[in-house]
Amino acid sequence: MIEYDPRRDAIPLSAKMEPRVGIANSTAPARASAPLQNIAIRYIVMCNMARKPANGPASDPELLILSSLASGPNHGYGMMNDIETFAEVTLGAGTLYTAITRLVEKKLIAPVSSSGRQRPYRLTALGAASLAEQLKNMRRVATVGLARLRPA
Repeated sequence: MIEYDPRRDAIPLSAKMEPRVGIANSTAPARASAPLQNIAIRYIVMCNMARKPANGPASDPELLILSSLASGPNHGYGMMNDIETFAEVTLGAGTLYTAITRLVEKKLIAPVSSSGRQRPYRLTALGAASLAEQLKNMRRVATVGLARLRPA
C-alpha cells in the first residue's frame, strides 16, 4: 500500500510543469518519486476511457437512436422512452444527447424545426442507409453465431 506523505509528495507551486512521456502524456512535474501522480493519472484515464456497451452492439446508443427514429421524427425524451420500450435499455440524458450530437455531426440525423420547447430529430437518407447496413451486418453475425451454437 502506498502511503501519502504531504511533505514528501506535495508538488511545490513553483514546480515547472513539463509534458512527460508516459501514462497518457500527462503534464506533471518531472519528478521520479511521485507514485501518487501515476495512480491519479491512471485513475483519470481509466474512468474516462470509452466502455463497451454491457449488452453488446445492440445496446450502442447511436444504433438505438437511429432505430428509434426509423419510425419517424421524435424528440430526446420520446426517444429515451421508445428505446427503453423496444430495447429494454435505459439511456441517461447525457449519453442520449452526446450520441445525438455525434449523429447530427455525421449527418445521420437532422433537427426538425419546431415551435415548442422540445427539439425533434429525423433520420436522414444517409442515416437510414447506415442503419440498414449495420442491422444487416448484425443479422449476418447473429445467424452464424446461433447456427454454431446449435447441437449437431
